[in-house]
Amino acid sequence: MHMVPQENLACVALANRSDNGEFVQTLADQMASTIIPNWTTPNTSVSLPMADFPGGTVYHGKWSGKLHGGGIETAVSLEITPTSSATLSLGDKGPEAVTNLRLQGKALVGRSVGMIESADAIRNHATSLALKLQLRDNKLAGCTLRRPIP
Repeated sequence: MHMVPQENLACVALANRSDNGEFVQTLADQMASTIIPNWTTPNTSVSLPMADFPGGTVYHGKWSGKLHGGGIETAVSLEITPTSSATLSLGDKGPEAVTNLRLQGKALVGRSVGMIESADAIRNHATSLALKLQLRDNKLAGCTLRRPIP
């Protein structure tokens, strides 16, 4: 949604899927640019800035637990080396590389691939994973978002 009070304009685009952010943003921008010729997308980021992931941190080691969501529970394992490389394993599948490992504020973020065996993920062929985890009481807690690979 873009609101431009000085132009008496509001543009709203909605989608019924969580993986359509870029598409929805493009629609809102196209609507705004038909009214405002020199329209540029405003910086609307409310997220914390990204920082390089430091090697040898409290995050290195092997982390294991359960992933809950979509009516399923899956074993998950994350291994982070002192040199900041990482792998993620879901269920009985082998490890996959975690890429773009960074810190966003106090959150550990990264990307990987894998299939979460929920009906929604299978139906949408969602095999791209975005990780966002925080260290709390010597445990990593957070979320894994599924995204279809285009």
